Amino acid sequence: MTLPLTTTTVTIERIPDDVDPYETATLTVVGLNVPAVVSGSSGAGLDVGGAQETLSAKLFTEQDVDLKKSDQVTDDTSGEVWRVLWVRERYELGLGHKVAGLEAVEGRVG
Repeated sequence: MTLPLTTTTVTIERIPDDVDPYETATLTVVGLNVPAVVSGSSGAGLDVGGAQETLSAKLFTEQDVDLKKSDQVTDDTSGEVWRVLWVRERYELGLGHKVAGLEAVEGRVG
């Protein structure tokens, strides 16, 4: 069964498992134009050596989408880039889908 309403599409990219942590990783696209909903965007600011904001949101997508913790998700409509913190499969009302927690950090770090 498909989600009855999606508001955007997303691109899902993954860092290969065998990458050296001290090297710049090349992301591999694992999902392109994936119908989704990115909702509940909220954030908190921090002013330590410069302005920084941490945003969080949830991603809702089809059950068969290849999505893992640490993947990078780009909202194709807004251009926002998110990191996947967790992924869960849900089955409410017979509607199988995936829900993922997203995080984005904007601004200066430290």
